[in-house]
Amino acid sequence: MKSSVKFLLTLLVIAAVSYFAITEYVKRNIEYENIRYPLKYTHEVEKYSELYDVKQEIIYATILCESGFDAEAVSGKSAVGLMQLTPDTFEWLCTKTGEDSDKLDISDPETNIKYGTFFLSMLYEEFGDAKIAHAAYNAGRGRIKEWMKSSEYFKDGELYYIPFSETRNYVEKIRVATEKYANILEVKRNGRIIVQG
Repeated sequence: MKSSVKFLLTLLVIAAVSYFAITEYVKRNIEYENIRYPLKYTHEVEKYSELYDVKQEIIYATILCESGFDAEAVSGKSAVGLMQLTPDTFEWLCTKTGEDSDKLDISDPETNIKYGTFFLSMLYEEFGDAKIAHAAYNAGRGRIKEWMKSSEYFKDGELYYIPFSETRNYVEKIRVATEKYANILEVKRNGRIIVQG
């Protein structure tokens, strides 16, 4: 009898220690993920996600991969702000919304998120595929259309090879970051983690 009580107590101690160790691990992992995959500009992301029907995780992933959440980022190709819009693209997008680009500040976080999200929504609608849309965001719509004409890159409705290593890497980074943000947002909303297949 004593040995079975001792055994049960040992099991309880092991279970308690395991529980606290796992809880601490999960807590630290979540803290690390929050640093690596921050949720900033939530008001703007939520607003334009709903307005343009682009998932929040896609917007966050794009901001992370484009600028690392640096609103003052400017690329060597003159792309500006959180979502790294070029002035030419920004002006073209403004013609679609009817707004005067001269009266807007492309580097303003809300304006940049609005137009970056609007651009993503257009690319998703135009190409109907996340991989192609993000490749177009990085390499340009014209270039993607050229690749889609070649069986070397595009076959059976799929862009199966991206000839630019920068764009290949970008599309993969976006995919990974989107999955991470989908998990983070799901945990935030419901306390559940999405298991990626």
